[in-house]
Amino acid sequence: MKKVNEWKDKPIHRIYVAPEHGLTINIVEKYFKEFSEAGCKLTVDPFVGTGTVLVEAQKRGVECIGIDANPWALLVSKAKTTPITSAEQLVRKVEYILSKNDNKVFIPTKTLEKYYTSRNLSILGNLRHLLELSTLEKCRPLLLTLFCKIAERYSKLVKSPAPRFHMKCKRIYSPDKLFEEFLREVCLAVNDLSLLESSKSHLIFADSTSWLPTRFDGILTSPPFMNNVDYIRHSQLSLYWCGLANDSEDLGRLRSMQLVSCEAGVRRWKKVIDDKYINDVVRKIRGSRKQGYSLFVKQYAFYFEQHIKLLAERLQWQAWYTIGDSFLGGAYIPLHHIIMRLAKKHNLKIIIEKVGDRIASGRKLYLLKIISKG
Repeated sequence: MKKVNEWKDKPIHRIYVAPEHGLTINIVEKYFKEFSEAGCKLTVDPFVGTGTVLVEAQKRGVECIGIDANPWALLVSKAKTTPITSAEQLVRKVEYILSKNDNKVFIPTKTLEKYYTSRNLSILGNLRHLLELSTLEKCRPLLLTLFCKIAERYSKLVKSPAPRFHMKCKRIYSPDKLFEEFLREVCLAVNDLSLLESSKSHLIFADSTSWLPTRFDGILTSPPFMNNVDYIRHSQLSLYWCGLANDSEDLGRLRSMQLVSCEAGVRRWKKVIDDKYINDVVRKIRGSRKQGYSLFVKQYAFYFEQHIKLLAERLQWQAWYTIGDSFLGGAYIPLHHIIMRLAKKHNLKIIIEKVGDRIASGRKLYLLKIISKG
């Protein structure tokens, strides 16, 4: 059976989900059970994504640090880990703001014009303007997350799971219909978040290949795979709507800050690994994109090793990573084996377990458990 995102219908998680998720519900439950039994206190998700680990840690009263170099990921995670003390009051406040519509439009960047019909963009811009009102300041991360979730539905980009550009898109028939849709999302989200207790979550805008806390007990995460997936492109509309990027140059700068997750993130100034095993892997890559793919793999491996170095110094218990294998230019890329070798190079004990199938045919998912030196 192919791997699907098991979190898409779960309370809180459903506020915003990715097409595929490497962490299964069983793995998360097992991790926190063993984490608790070991007497651990602080866990880290160094590739926070849509905040799954943060939410699950918070539900269990576990202190958790979420790290990501994509500001959209941090905004979503903030939205999903901020408790709502009065769901009814917030809904009434949103209803009031929507009822006072003055028909003004706020489009954070002209770049958005490329991705919408003029009518859809105008109606979305009207709602986006209303969300700027100061009375909604405290719940801005949540409302922006829900707005962007809806804005994706009416754009010319379709995720399948990679973003693809289509000239046809769903039509927004009226502002009232859009406001009703948005309000439904708000009601569902605030009811979910009212289940949360006080937050023990901390969010850090950083690249975990160069920064980790000085000491922590465990890691639970699903880092970018060697899939050639451009995660910045996945979130580009949200980055534009939230004012976190204005154009392709801004997107390029965000790619440069992160672990290389795709060919578009390759930079001449970035370092590459010189390792016989990895050289043998990339030697099998074929086709017109051989050079780009080869640099991608070597740069990914170099910077992931920097993450492993920090891990070796600071991990007190265990680090659990779900890792997917992939194919680039006809060559099999065994990322789980690459990371295993990097961990062993730094004298870390590692256990690999097969989890199951991924969405893409022929791809597998693995769980890597890295044990601290102590």
